[in-house]
Formats: sequence, structure tokens, C-alpha cells
Amino acid sequence: MLGTWEQKSSVWSRGPDFFGFAKNQEQPAKYDQMTSQIESLPNEILRHIFYHLSWSDMLTSLWSLNIRFNSLVCSILSRSDQTSNSGILITRGLSYNKYYSILFPLIINSLSLSSSIQRIHFDETNSISCDLIYEWLFNEKKIFHFPNLKSFILTQCGSIEPAVLCLSYLIEHQLDELTLTFDQEMILQFSYEKQCSRMIFDTETERQIAMMGQLLCKIFSAQCQLKTLRLDISNVFKSGRTHQCLESKPYLSSDSTQHELQSYCMTLRYLYIRLNQTCFLENLIEHAPNLEQLSVEFHYLLKFECQLSLNDIEKIIDSFKIHSFFISHQWTNVKCLFDPIMSCQHLFSSFSNTLKLPNNLINQSYVFNWPNIDKLSFRLHPSLYLFLQEFNDLSPNIRCIKVYKNQRKDFDDSDLLMSLNSLSEMKQYKKVDMAFRNVTKIQFGTWFDRHSARVDEPIDRNEVREKVLAHLISMTVQLKYLLVEQFEWLLHVVQYTSYELRTNALSSVRYAEFCLPSCHYGFDKANHIGKHLVPFISTYMPRLQTLRLWRPDDFPWTSIRPDNGIRCTNVSPLIQWIKSLETSESIAQHVNVFQQDLCQLVERLKEFTFLDIYGTINYEKVQAYRLMIQTCFPHSRNDVKVSRFRLWF
Repeated sequence: MLGTWEQKSSVWSRGPDFFGFAKNQEQPAKYDQMTSQIESLPNEILRHIFYHLSWSDMLTSLWSLNIRFNSLVCSILSRSDQTSNSGILITRGLSYNKYYSILFPLIINSLSLSSSIQRIHFDETNSISCDLIYEWLFNEKKIFHFPNLKSFILTQCGSIEPAVLCLSYLIEHQLDELTLTFDQEMILQFSYEKQCSRMIFDTETERQIAMMGQLLCKIFSAQCQLKTLRLDISNVFKSGRTHQCLESKPYLSSDSTQHELQSYCMTLRYLYIRLNQTCFLENLIEHAPNLEQLSVEFHYLLKFECQLSLNDIEKIIDSFKIHSFFISHQWTNVKCLFDPIMSCQHLFSSFSNTLKLPNNLINQSYVFNWPNIDKLSFRLHPSLYLFLQEFNDLSPNIRCIKVYKNQRKDFDDSDLLMSLNSLSEMKQYKKVDMAFRNVTKIQFGTWFDRHSARVDEPIDRNEVREKVLAHLISMTVQLKYLLVEQFEWLLHVVQYTSYELRTNALSSVRYAEFCLPSCHYGFDKANHIGKHLVPFISTYMPRLQTLRLWRPDDFPWTSIRPDNGIRCTNVSPLIQWIKSLETSESIAQHVNVFQQDLCQLVERLKEFTFLDIYGTINYEKVQAYRLMIQTCFPHSRNDVKVSRFRLWF
């Protein structure tokens, strides 16, 4: 019956309605009949249908149809758990224009709707939503819009000031639960701004780090009413002295009762935290005396650089099965395998344990998305060949495949060749079961940063690498996230091994991430690789919504550098070109070419919503790029800094 409603909805005139309930004046009888049919369904069935809609679709399609539907929508949005479509989630795929011009006014202007919302999730992974927090939560008179808000999730926060301003109020007056994680590039961005710009950024960096310390002090004080806290501050502690914010102050009297009460958060019962400073954990426990459950995660890795005997392997596996700690955490399903490519012994296990809190079952991996080990240990990951050999047994529900490599070297030739044979065998004998078909993310390569993007010459072809990547992509049926360390690797796949690539294999991709060479440096036209970016994406990934690029310098990907006379043996013309980039004429030229790049991207990708570029520019270009964005894309939201460019369409 639902399919019938969707088919009939094409005759109704109201554009954004999911069910098409807006009345067509030429067919009032059909409209009345359709309305009567759906309204005859009981609330339980309607709730089940509505649960499968996103909150934005519910509001644009169902709100204001009638009082009953409004009540059902409010009842769904009022739930604060993550087991259903509950609360407000501002994340990937949501355009800024739809959010700001349609959804935001609709919620704010309806008291019943804003009062029903108990959970809000801002995900800044693929948006600039963090900058909107204050104007979303408070009106111009600083009155809070959501009086019944109890759960707040802020993930991958990259803008400290607006977050601290809002959270300082929320944890004292509003929230029972808070989840807070920070963008891992945030502190690195501070460092780049310090190196590449004027000294004013030194003061700004210290001010924001101090604000972060003040927020932590308030969280673990009597001014906080939180009951549950999930916190990832491992990235914040990599710079500055934030981890010292909870240390005892010697100048304060130790017998001051009032000071002791102010220093304790008496309401906090459940804490899930990830950090890299043990001293902070020691101080933290003192400030949360009523904790009932504490979960802490550190980075660690055990490695065996030799092949263990069968007897040793059996002892290791048995130790997981008999120890009370591993039994209670359901970490008993362990395998110990030797990797012939890496010459290492690896322990594998499928962990089903999650942090369980009263009335709040939450998928921790979805919220935190933490890697298992740090980048310095990537070389210890199992080879792709070993992974493919044990694929079905180790991870029957695997959704993400990551292929690692060393920073300064290409993939191991033996690993690639043996992996290609395994993939070819899977394809030939149809050994790809439903587990592989559940894969939605592929990461091919390890080093996504500005340094890896600096390629002076075109990358040499590697036929085996091309075929392995083509096979991995082709074996998926719902690939949504594709991360390839070098954009040229993907170009080589479609240029030279297209016969290995399944037709439309990339058409389902919504998120793409690449390292892209400089448009200023390089020889043999390496600086012109970027001109293929938009034509490639629009051809093979027409439904792309988010693009993240890593650049060694400027943000435009189309080069205007003249190549006449520039050779490896003659760098004088290149040096002159680099010096000319600081002139006002050069800045104007690059603003113009960047504008053309952005317009081409938006015109050819109809569903595109977010562009995120890591690079390095002169401070003089920041304002020029901002003015260009405001002129050409007035309905967008931008964040332009010397080390990062973000544009939310």
C-alpha cells in the first residue's frame, strides 16, 4: 500500500512532501481518498513508517498536515535514545540552504515541536554545523529554544569558541547526557596558523586552548549537572597544557569546605573517556566521587616479531577464554595468525561489548569512530593478503576495508600480488558472500595529510596496484565512502584497468577523500593533475555529497602556472613563479580560478553539499577567498583559514 501512495504522489503539486499530500486542485477526489486511506491506519503502524524517515523528511513532508500527524512527529522526535529515528541530527548530506531556510524556521516557530525535542546531535564531520550551534539553540535575547533538551552530542568539533559558549550553559542548566569529541586536525590547524601567519594567531591559539581547559574544569565541578558523559580529549592533549586544568592548586586552602564542594561534580554517574594523559585520569577521579561506571580507553599494541609455536598460540588463545576480565567483556573469540608478508604474529577478536547505561543503549563506534592504534604503528597492521585469506571467518559483518602502507614507500609488491590472486579467485569462484557485500567504506592508503600530497612528478603506474583497487571497488554493491591516498591511483584505474572495474561501481559513492598534488610546484605536468578532478567525479561519482582534499599549499586544484622552461634541471623559472604568488595580481588570478573550480563543481554535482580542503595559503588570501565565496555563493556557509577551507552549500 505504501508503494501505491508513493506512485500517486507524483500528481500532487507540493514539492518537498515525501508522501505528496499537498492537494491538487484538479483532483480533489483522489486527494480526499488518499488522505482517508492513510488516516485509517492505527498510530502503531504510522510510527513504524515514520521511523524509517529522516527527521528532515518527516518535518518537510508530514508537519502541519493535521493535529494527529503533528502529535506523532513530536512523539518520535521526543525520544532521546539512538535505537530509532529520534531527536535532531545535523550531519552529512544535509544542505545548508535547506537547513537554514526551511528546517530551522519550522522548528523555532513551533513551540510544540521545539519543546518535544530532547536530543540533538551536531556532527561536524561533513559540515560547519558547529559554528551554528549558538544561533540554533538561542534566540537574539539569549533565550533557550529547547526547554526539554536532555541529551546533546557534538562530534568532530573543530570550532572551540561557539561550542564552549553553548556547553557552559547546557551542562549547568539543561543536560543529563553529553557526548563530545574533537576534530583530530584541530590542534594541527593551530600549528599551521602559527607557522604560516602573523603572531596574532599565537594569542588566539592559547586563548582557545584556555577555553577548552575552562570547560573541562566546569564539567568536573559543582556547576555541572550531567549524569552521563562520553568524552574524547586525546587530540586536545597533544598540544598545550589542557591536561593540567584539574590539578590541585597549592594556593587554595585544603580545608576549605566550599572550595571542595565547588570542585566536585556530584551528579556524574557514568563516564566513558578516551585520553592519552594518565595524570588527567588521576585528577579526574578526584573530581567525580559518585561515579558508578568508568570506561577508559588508551592506545596500546602488543606485537610479536616472530612466528610463535603452536603450543604458545594455544596458551594465548586459552588465556582469553578463562580470564574473568575477557569473559565479562565478551572478548573470548580470539584467533592468532602469522602474517607472512609482515613477518608478525597478530591477534584478532570480534568484540561485541558496548557501554550499557540505563535507558540509553548507544552505538559507541558510530559516535566516536576511533582508530585502533596510532599512525606511528600503522606498519604493524596485518597485510591485505592475510586479511583476505581470513575474511569470512574473522569478520562476517565487516563494513570497512582499510589497506595500509608505509609513509614513504608504495605498497608491498608481494602483498599486492598475492592479494590480487586471492581477489581474482574470489571473483572467479564467487566466494564473495554477503559479508563483503555489506562493505560501505574502502580506504586505500594510510597517509592522508599535506605532506603526502606533495608530489613533484606524476606517480608511476603500478598495474598490480591498479587491479587490486579495481577489484576491491567492484566487489562492493553499496560503496558510500571512498578514501584513496593519491588521486592519481584512481585515475590509473579508469585509464588502464577499466575492464576490471564493474560498471557503475563508483556511482553509489557519497563521500570521497584524496591527496591532490600542488598546482604551483612539480615537474612534467604533475601540477596539472587537478584539472581532471571534477570531470572524473561528475562522470563516475555523480551523486557525491562530500569531498575532502589534502593539498600541500593553495586551495584551487586547477593550475595556471606556465610550464615553459620549468624543468628538473632548470628551477629558476619555478622560483620566479613562486615569488610572484605574493603579488596582488597573482592573488586576484587565483581567486578567479578558484571561483571557476567551485562553480564547475557545484554545476556538475547536483547533490553536492560540503567541500573540505586542507592546505596552506598566505594570510593575505584569506579575506580575498572569503569575499569571493560571499559574492558567488550567498546562500552557503564558509570557514576560510590559512590552513583549511570549508564550504557548506
